[in-house]
Amino acid sequence: MRGNLYIPSIDAKDLYLSNNYIKTVPYGYKLTKKDGTYNFNKYINSFDYSLDLIELREVAKKIYGKKDSLSFIVKDKEYSSKIINVTFNYAVKEFNKTAKNTYVRNGYNLRDYELDNGYATDIDEDGIKILVAIKTDEPFYNSIDTALLPSFFSCEYDKDNMTYMYKLTGTIKTVKSAKELRKWCYKNGFICNGISYCRFKRSSGSSRVGKCLFIDKRLYPNMHKSEQCGLDVQQGDALDIAAFEAYISLPTSSIIDTINIKPENFLVVDDYESIFEEEAVCTDLGNDGWLVTEEKT
Repeated sequence: MRGNLYIPSIDAKDLYLSNNYIKTVPYGYKLTKKDGTYNFNKYINSFDYSLDLIELREVAKKIYGKKDSLSFIVKDKEYSSKIINVTFNYAVKEFNKTAKNTYVRNGYNLRDYELDNGYATDIDEDGIKILVAIKTDEPFYNSIDTALLPSFFSCEYDKDNMTYMYKLTGTIKTVKSAKELRKWCYKNGFICNGISYCRFKRSSGSSRVGKCLFIDKRLYPNMHKSEQCGLDVQQGDALDIAAFEAYISLPTSSIIDTINIKPENFLVVDDYESIFEEEAVCTDLGNDGWLVTEEKT
């Protein structure tokens, strides 16, 4: 196939939360809805038809065999979750907004709880009852024990309607900044749909906006070998990382077609420094502080 692959885009905050649940972790982040269907709202990025995509298809055949597949097709569009675009736009808070007006404590999964009267509680590792989820800006007829509310949430009572409403009234403490999430993601990778992912590469354009591609760990060794084009970079070798990253991202560039060129048909010329003199009209700053223009060699 010569078309593009539609791949998911996920923020590191959501990956961190789903990979650090206190109760459940093995499946990690889920690219499916509650009913098990694909969440196509996440597949907003395109992995262009490129040298990397051609190589990726070949590597996937070798690694997956008949047990798995690189992609799936829905309505003439090809999708793949084996490569994920990761953004770093948000920080992880003590309570994180995971649904409309709904905040969930870090380490807990909203899918595990039913919000009765706009809140859910649980028992922590020390046997203490804690608030794990809360819905704000909606009226409820019963309220939580206000002693369980963190300082940045409040409970307001409406005497006329005899209802309670929770409000976010303060700043929620940051647990991990976007910078710390990048370090965590690069070092540890993450689990999504039960598959382990590691850092793949990022283009110079992506680096300017802080995005990075991650890939199924099973595919990485072969893809990394291909992108090195025969270079043997060992741990501890001196390396211009910025230049290296820019070069290995070139095969992800969109292409129309390919042609075969033999290595012996390349002419490589060494750098040569040429020193010569030339007459020129130069403008410089004079001793009196004014600009002076005159002919010089």
